Amino acid sequence: MLIERAKVLSKRIAEYDRLKGSANEAMKLETRAEQFQEASDAIARTRSTLKRFADVGVSVSFVPKECDALIGRANVLRAAVQSDYKKLDDPPFNLKFEFIDRLRSISASADDEILSAWQSFVRTSSDPVSDDILEALAAVPQYRPVVSTIRACRTKLATLASTVPSDLKTAIDALHTIVKDHRSAWTEMTAEGIPPSVISFLQACAAQGAPLTGLTDEVRGWLESRNLIHAFRIKIR
Repeated sequence: MLIERAKVLSKRIAEYDRLKGSANEAMKLETRAEQFQEASDAIARTRSTLKRFADVGVSVSFVPKECDALIGRANVLRAAVQSDYKKLDDPPFNLKFEFIDRLRSISASADDEILSAWQSFVRTSSDPVSDDILEALAAVPQYRPVVSTIRACRTKLATLASTVPSDLKTAIDALHTIVKDHRSAWTEMTAEGIPPSVISFLQACAAQGAPLTGLTDEVRGWLESRNLIHAFRIKIR
């Protein structure tokens, strides 16, 4: 009787050890699966975003690094899993630092370039305005409403450029609307009596800077009559 009980107990212990070992293996595989899934999801999101940008014609200058090395490691892992899944627990390279983290790094670098491309697109699609010029124009009571409109447009542009939009088409439509409002504000100033030569001079200063030839007698006289000449500086390039 004791011998039979001992045999049963021995079988139960062996089965427990087997199940415990299987559970440990399962936990290790689950950890690997989570690591692969996180990296895969990040790469998939990046690819999707890059495609959306390409579809609307916004160029993103991004070339992933170490592609050949990562492809080689992926092939090694695939072959290892196909022959014996347990090899995932002891791959021929550091799985986390040489593969998983590298994939995450590619995704993070791409995200940075995508944001930079979007901000560049917003910037080049809109008209820059000098803070000094706005401040100077705001000193003239009749131009304050226009300056307020322009500043509101700038705030909207900054907000739009701060993050990569999930809906690019809607965001680009919003961008065009803001730019239109901004340009309308400049036109409004023309209608309120600012000579075209002054408007051209101010717009040039707000963009890349106006040449001295743009500071005509008419422009200089208009600026001096409103005590705005101090808002401008000569830069030698």
